[in-house]
Amino acid sequence: MKVEFELIRSRRKSISITMKYDGGIIVRCPLRMKNDDVIKFIQSKSEWIMIKQQEIKEMQKAKVERTLENGSSLMFLGKEYPLEIIINELYKKTNITKTEDKIIITVDIYDKEKIKEELKKWYKVQCINVVTERIALYQKYFRDSPKEIKVKEQKSRWASCTYDNRILFNWRCVMADINAVDYIVVHEMCHFEYKNHSKEFWNSVENIMPDYKIRKQWLKVNGIRMEF
Repeated sequence: MKVEFELIRSRRKSISITMKYDGGIIVRCPLRMKNDDVIKFIQSKSEWIMIKQQEIKEMQKAKVERTLENGSSLMFLGKEYPLEIIINELYKKTNITKTEDKIIITVDIYDKEKIKEELKKWYKVQCINVVTERIALYQKYFRDSPKEIKVKEQKSRWASCTYDNRILFNWRCVMADINAVDYIVVHEMCHFEYKNHSKEFWNSVENIMPDYKIRKQWLKVNGIRMEF
């Protein structure tokens, strides 16, 4: 098989491979790692690459494109909410509210791209609020705390932790069930001590969250539903 990938060299101690939502591959490695060693690593992961790319193809076939019109379904903390769009020319500033049974957006004009961008902004605010609260809940298990918490657009991962303990969350995290959100939070906080996915790292995750594999599987199965 022929494998194309994006190679990112940085100040890190180990090599890792990430599969993006579209099946693209990102390989991250130490600055001075030899190209031959990078190739050998990718070859050792060939079976995993094939399996993951096939899974993505199957998910893409089942993907339902969200049209962002009245009645469209949006997720928030694992629950589906119908979208209600209200057009009011007096509302120059978009307003978004979530009730018990729907998400309501009020805009001055029906513009699908504007609605999409405004919803993303709203989700980002909700996400930072939720993950900040969950980090505070789990902080008792960790000696270190995050230097910074940010929410951004990330296509290939739910979150990431930098070498100096800044956590970057995908805004779509807040669409996930709260148990899955907690897994993402604990996963990234465990990177404070382990900057890799070693056995010690996963033991650390399991000590805090014994059922983490179930929560991780939920994300794998439902991740395709969290896009628009």
